[in-house]
Amino acid sequence: MKISIALGVLGLALASCASSPWRPFRYAPAPLEARLDAQGDSNATARVLVTVLGLARDGGAAHVRVRIENLGARPVRLVPESLALLTADLAPFESARVEPAPLPIQGGESGTYEAVFAPPAGRSYDELDLHGLNLRSTLDFDGIRVTAGATFTREEPLPWDRDPYPYPRFHVGFGFVHCR
Repeated sequence: MKISIALGVLGLALASCASSPWRPFRYAPAPLEARLDAQGDSNATARVLVTVLGLARDGGAAHVRVRIENLGARPVRLVPESLALLTADLAPFESARVEPAPLPIQGGESGTYEAVFAPPAGRSYDELDLHGLNLRSTLDFDGIRVTAGATFTREEPLPWDRDPYPYPRFHVGFGFVHCR
């Protein structure tokens, strides 16, 4: 009885251990903040925050989160087909899949979206320069389009952040399980 309870607790502890879904790359700034304005129209202005969440371990898709805050009176909408992501050596990722579908954001409101970019076709990560990423996007202020770009730089991990064992592992000690 005691052994089955101990094995059950150990099984639950091990089930809670999970490795990160991301490759060990971090991009800065996080978040990047930009203000986009349509020239000559003070009612067409927005604050945009962008963060590169990471590059997925499985499949290699790049995940980017975008928050748009409408600071003006004109409705604003992210144009999803305008999103383009390039590596530092200018290799383009595939077109973005954006969720949720961008709807017009009214003055004083905001919207947050996740864009997922499949990796460049026919190229492995070993062939790409991933030290930097550039994201291009367009906002539509009720018929007035404004395009901007944002560049992100990969940060190298600090010596104490480096994990010499990138695979999931566990340690069992006296009375506890440590997941890493």
